[in-house]
Amino acid sequence: MNLVLEQYRQKAFREGIEEGMEKGMEKGVESGKQRMALLMGILAEKGRVEDIKKAAGDKLYLESLLSEFGL
Repeated sequence: MNLVLEQYRQKAFREGIEEGMEKGMEKGVESGKQRMALLMGILAEKGRVEDIKKAAGDKLYLESLLSEFGL
């Protein structure tokens, strides 16, 4: 009986970890979308269209822009 309960507990624990990871990923993706929207809005307001184009294809440049604006 104890073995069955322990197996059930382990399964529930694993499922909880997986669910937590999925929710964390969803929050991370949403946060990333918000940061990108803010950055693109700022760049557009400043007329920095070339920066928007370059950031679309250059991850390092994108990170530098996010850093520049504290995002």
